[in-house]
Amino acid sequence: APAPEPEPVIEAPEPEPEPTVETPEPEPEPVVEAPEPEPEPIVETPGPDVSAALGFGLPEDLVTLDDYLDYAYTAKDAGHTSKAAAAYQTAIENFPDDPYTPFLVIELGTLYKEVGAYDLAADTYRDALSLPIIQGQNGIADEFKKNIAYLEAVSHITTRHDAPEIPFSQIPSDWLAEIAEVAAKQAEH
Repeated sequence: APAPEPEPVIEAPEPEPEPTVETPEPEPEPVVEAPEPEPEPIVETPGPDVSAALGFGLPEDLVTLDDYLDYAYTAKDAGHTSKAAAAYQTAIENFPDDPYTPFLVIELGTLYKEVGAYDLAADTYRDALSLPIIQGQNGIADEFKKNIAYLEAVSHITTRHDAPEIPFSQIPSDWLAEIAEVAAKQAEH
């Protein structure tokens, strides 16, 4: 038996090299400047800056004293101290002879006191003493003078404790005792 012939060796052709495709360097992302952030909405914070309220534009549909009161109460309840103060102040100016005006003065003075604007509160009462509706009522004028003395004492004591704008509700009890003492001495004079 003849020997089997060796199988021919077939050499596989060398694989052709893969074509190299040069991928270009990725272009850098264009630098896009971030847009300016939207300004934070203005949230009123309590404090003496409520004096800016006097320049605050009130709605034009406020005509009657009740309109101003409704607007002031709504603004105050919503935490808009400046708007409420502007409504009270404008109502006092527009209705100086109304029998309810002394109560507007008290509301505005109290609003300022609540937010730590003691000098503005005292000025509110002081200015009101010149209103004809107040001048004719000695009892109210005397109460306003007591409020002025008390608020000046509050301003003095809170300033001495380096907290001139502290809201009234946050004044520590020992400071309140000092305030009462100073106010009593002022009332004697």
